[in-house]
Amino acid sequence: FGGGGTKKLSPMDATQLINREDALVLDIRTDGEFSQGHIVNSVNIPQKSVQEQLSKLNKYRGRPIITACRNGQTAGGVGSTLRKNGFEQVYNLAGGLIAWEGANLPLVKK
Repeated sequence: FGGGGTKKLSPMDATQLINREDALVLDIRTDGEFSQGHIVNSVNIPQKSVQEQLSKLNKYRGRPIITACRNGQTAGGVGSTLRKNGFEQVYNLAGGLIAWEGANLPLVKK
């Protein structure tokens, strides 16, 4: 188990991947949750829309993608969907945005 084989990253490891390898954070929470606070430069595609909006992510295919949800529970399934569609470097933010905030890392509001 572990979200279908998607590697889990701690908030600190995620930060390093973002800074060193220009990883994209795919925030799969609802628009409302996203607007209340999200990781800088993250892309919001709500979980239920990921399958039909995969084409939006094609330009990021060569970059690591970190899936992020509220608490780390649902992002793994989205990671599996991405891998099945040819995205190779897919990670899951362990503990989600709750863990990110708990690590005192910054969020931006729109």
